[in-house]
Amino acid sequence: MGGAGVLLLGQEERKYLEIHLLAYMGVGFVREQEVQRTAMRLLTHGKNGLSRAMTPDQGASRWHAVIAAANESLLLSCVAGGKVLCDASHVNEAQPYIDCARALVSHCGEAPVLSLMLAYLNLAFMLVAVEDYAG
Repeated sequence: MGGAGVLLLGQEERKYLEIHLLAYMGVGFVREQEVQRTAMRLLTHGKNGLSRAMTPDQGASRWHAVIAAANESLLLSCVAGGKVLCDASHVNEAQPYIDCARALVSHCGEAPVLSLMLAYLNLAFMLVAVEDYAG
């Protein structure tokens, strides 16, 4: 993950994302196509592709920013889950991803958007799983 809370996907994050997708695809919280699209947006545009770079004013652009933030949160919680799946001793290293995922959805408000609901569900699932690994 990039410095100062900037979400950038490196080789390590992509590996953890792939591991999570392989392990939890059947759970139903993660739509692989959306996660891959979000990863591609971030890989292509870097920090200019982040949801916070969008102008979340009224109307359609606000919905786009909420959906983008929800998908980024989903991506981060998947990376955290993959990191813990690789090695349970990485629980503390997964926490920054979870914190960023939580911060992203907290700025979305209570928008009635499927992407946001799925982000919350996956984040909750990852919080329980990480807590379980932490002992």
